[in-house]
Parts: sequence; structure tokens; C-alpha cells
Amino acid sequence: MQFFAQNVVILGAGLLGGSLGMAMRQRNLAAKVSVWSPSESTRAACAKTDWCGTVYSSPEEACQEADFVIFCGPVDTIPPLMKRLAPICRPDCLLTDVGSTKARICAAGDQYFSGSRKATFIGSHPMAGSEKSGLPHAEAKLFEGKTCILTPADAPLEPLRRLRSFWSALGMTLFECLPEEHDRIVAQISHLPHALAAALCANLSDHPAEWKDCAGSGLRDSSRIAAGDPRLWSAIFRENESAFRESLSNFRKALAELESALDEKGDESLLQFLTKARDYRIQLNRGNSCDE
Repeated sequence: MQFFAQNVVILGAGLLGGSLGMAMRQRNLAAKVSVWSPSESTRAACAKTDWCGTVYSSPEEACQEADFVIFCGPVDTIPPLMKRLAPICRPDCLLTDVGSTKARICAAGDQYFSGSRKATFIGSHPMAGSEKSGLPHAEAKLFEGKTCILTPADAPLEPLRRLRSFWSALGMTLFECLPEEHDRIVAQISHLPHALAAALCANLSDHPAEWKDCAGSGLRDSSRIAAGDPRLWSAIFRENESAFRESLSNFRKALAELESALDEKGDESLLQFLTKARDYRIQLNRGNSCDE
């Protein structure tokens, strides 16, 4: 039987890493899936699953014989790991990641994995996250019907073909752009929504606690992603700070537009604002359902 890869290594087995292991097992994409995690308890949990072949105590040991490596840890941990692994990986090894930011990660990939005698790194960002985190919430179907953004830049054609085939085999739709464009896009469509949900909940936390007992589904729906891991999102905001600040500035303009509409005596401007918002939300329903 032809596998996508013989020896796949997942570095970081949280929600995305664990889901990748499950999905590869379910779709028979790898002869062996191995794991390294900085967390001893996560390594122990992976050892008990049916999708994990070997659990390693160090990333260097895990990657020595790998032909496909996926970085699944927080975005700020990926470049240091690349530096450690560059001397270890085989020249025919393909590496990618699932990080929510790309410019710094891809720059590190170019630095540590460039040259004909080195492995190849190509950035990936599956838009398939959740407000839940950790291995217990992993699921094999997490990626189905979602979009994966690839940031190949000047990647060699054959490794890029392989990476495209991998994410497609998981049921994902592909979108490709440069790392800097990726960061501008996700600052608006992913990082800003999380910040707004967090700001909403932070604001409400300063009001009487019993108010939340009156909340309906509207508050729960609009604030769901604020339950995401603070450590993970703090790293994302910092890594993509420039584009993220631009998205906040754009949103302040939208708030100013809403306040200006309220200042007018009639409702025409207010209705135009709300209609524009409703139309965009309806169009969003017609596209892919992506969580991040």
C-alpha cells in the first residue's frame, strides 16, 4: 500500500497535533506516526492511543529518521525548534507547521532549511481550530471541509506537490499566498475576532456577576472563541503584532461609523451599517466553515 509518508513526526500533540494523528490513522496516510511533546503527561497520553506508534523524549531523537515533520506547538516555539532540528533532519525530509502566523516562522524555515543538502520547510495554516485546547479534544474529522493556507514562496515544486496532496487528503481546500499576506489576512479574519470576543468578555467581567445568568445564545455565540488558551493567543498577537494592530485600527473606524450613525436623527445610516453587516454574514455562511 502506498502511504503519503513512511515516518511522520508530530511535534506537539495538542488539539491540532492529536487531530492530525487521528486523521492520518483513519485515512491510512502514514506507515507510522510518532510524537514528541514538551509535556510528559501529553507524551504518556499519546502512548495510550491507537494512532501513535512511538513517543520520544526529545525532538532530536524523534526527527532523526522522519520523512515528514509537523510543528504543532505555539507559534513562538517553532523557530527555536527549527534551529535545533536543522542539523538532524534528513535531506529528503519535508517539514511544515500549523501555526497561525507565518512571516517569522517562514523566515526561520528559510534560514535553517535552505540549500540543496538540507530538508525542506513549507508553511501551512489549517483554519480548523477551536476554543477548546489539548489532546482530549482532538478529533479525526477536525480538518474536513476547512481551508488550509499554504505559504510556499519559492518552495521546490516536488515538496510543494507533496504538501498539497497531504492537506487535500485530509479533506481540506487549499489557498496559497506569501507569508506576509497570510499574516495580514488572518489578522482581520481570525486574530481580530478573537480579540473582540476577549474584549467583550473582559468588559462584562467588570459588571455584576449575576448579569451572566440573564445571557442568551447571542452572547454565548459571539464570545465562544474567548475561551481559547490565553498563552497560545498571547503568542499569536505578539508574533503578528503589526498586522494585528492594523486590524484593531480598522475596527475602531467601524465603531466610529456606528457611533456617527447613532448621532444622526434619522435611521438611514444606522440601517445601512447594519444591512452591510448582515449581508457579509450571509455571504460568510455560503463559504467554508472555518474555526481558528
